[in-house]
Amino acid sequence: MSNLFIRQFEDSFKENWDLKSMCNYATGESITYGEMACEISKMHLLFKLFDIKQDDKIAIVGPNSQEMAITFISVITYGAVAVPILEDSHPDVIEDIINHSEAQLLFVSDMDWKRIHGEKIPNVKAVFSLSEVNGMRLLQGSRVNIMEELRSLIGQTFPDGVRKEDVCYTDMDDDLPTVIIYTSGTSGFTKGVMLSGKNFCSNIDFLRKTNSWRKGYKGISILPLAHVYALINDLFLPLIVGACIIYLYKVPSLKLILTAMEKTRPEWISLVPLFFEGIHKKYVVPYFKKRSNRILFKLPLISIYMRKRLKNRLIEILGGNLKRLFMGGAGLNRDVEAFFREIDFPFTIGYGMTECSPLITMSYKHPKVFSVGKPLDNVRIKIASSDPMSVPGEILVKGNNVMKGYFKNDEATRNTFTEDGWFKTGDVGILDKEGYLYLKGRTKNMILTSSGQNVYPEEIEVKLNSDPLVAESLVILRDGKRLVALIYPNYQLIGEDVDPHKLAEMMESVRLKTNHNLASYEYLNVVEIVPEPFEKTAKKSIKRFLYQ
Repeated sequence: MSNLFIRQFEDSFKENWDLKSMCNYATGESITYGEMACEISKMHLLFKLFDIKQDDKIAIVGPNSQEMAITFISVITYGAVAVPILEDSHPDVIEDIINHSEAQLLFVSDMDWKRIHGEKIPNVKAVFSLSEVNGMRLLQGSRVNIMEELRSLIGQTFPDGVRKEDVCYTDMDDDLPTVIIYTSGTSGFTKGVMLSGKNFCSNIDFLRKTNSWRKGYKGISILPLAHVYALINDLFLPLIVGACIIYLYKVPSLKLILTAMEKTRPEWISLVPLFFEGIHKKYVVPYFKKRSNRILFKLPLISIYMRKRLKNRLIEILGGNLKRLFMGGAGLNRDVEAFFREIDFPFTIGYGMTECSPLITMSYKHPKVFSVGKPLDNVRIKIASSDPMSVPGEILVKGNNVMKGYFKNDEATRNTFTEDGWFKTGDVGILDKEGYLYLKGRTKNMILTSSGQNVYPEEIEVKLNSDPLVAESLVILRDGKRLVALIYPNYQLIGEDVDPHKLAEMMESVRLKTNHNLASYEYLNVVEIVPEPFEKTAKKSIKRFLYQ
């Protein structure tokens, strides 16, 4: 197989022509690699009719689906630049990204199109629907007869239909941007991250070595394809190896995910910790409420059997065929991680960010509890501190995974790199003597107390969230001196009709118990109960800037 990013898709489509490439979970309908290649060829002709050139931008907005996946692959294999946009973004944000990216065409679901003001994206030549199998129904544009033109061109170009030998994609340089992903992070500042084929291959080449994606394997697409973590795990890599991607076509609740896994028996799935923690609460916590199970887990010989039995039971709940569960995008509850490590559950934690396409480290072979692993091949990291093994410092990265820069934002690009070319992640961590990375928090979230001590709120939040009474939390500095814990209680456990005074007492007990496990300078002064879950990014990280 070719090493060129785009050429890998071409090779895979030809090799896996008759295999299933994608499946609609709701209807059971599937599409083969050959059928997908036919749709891509037709889409390329549509781009030619609009005189789309290499480096032209094409925006895509909608839920994960076969139609979105085909459109995405059509754009990059043509040589244009895909601009995926999170569908749950505010309409103003969607319109701003379309305009800022200079998108020539827009592909959008019918539902999302109702939220967008067409007159506010005047430079877009045409808008097409993503709500049909071929994704080509005109929603807005001056060329009203474009579909007739396309059908005629398809007939002329492929009179006998699209064949394997007709599949021939661009020879675009792997150093050129192929995707622009606009970050929607915890700070609220959006930037367009330019990622190249070389960037993606740095992750793909490493992940292929895990053997978690193979020809004929199945995986469920959960996370939005407008996020690079999902792009790699749930689109690019599966299609390159000949696997089958299952799309739910619905908002992925824990119940739906578990039902879909039971029915489809996937070999891999990529999740954020929130879903994984939900599995723990639903199945593991009730298991240990039985006193007999708690006792047996402590007995030296019997505990080995009990751990294996529980591990197999959980895998069976998740379809019975799971080879690897991948997790990233946010921190995992430490108690949950320690338990799943103890039973040797097949899960992998990765650390990364959009600008690194996305993986920087992974805890795959010989994982250590609470570590996010070692750097990928050909990726280097260093800690900007006087003693990287004991004094936390900013994590700096070099490697083929690091982005080209921010689109039309040279100043932000310059500010994100050191003078000698290291990418500044904004995350704080330490390295152990074997090169394993441990995260401490974000540099911008670090709190400097009046006593001059550095406090990393994420570390305190991990301890708070490990309490069963807490659903989620956020630690902030109030009035320059008081550490305040904002807590959204676990109403599933407590009950929605709990007496307010009783609830306040519960949260105060959480504060006191947490303080017992903190350094004195980290003590929480007060707890404030928030009425609704915190607003989050696509990675399910809390948008901290909204609560400062």
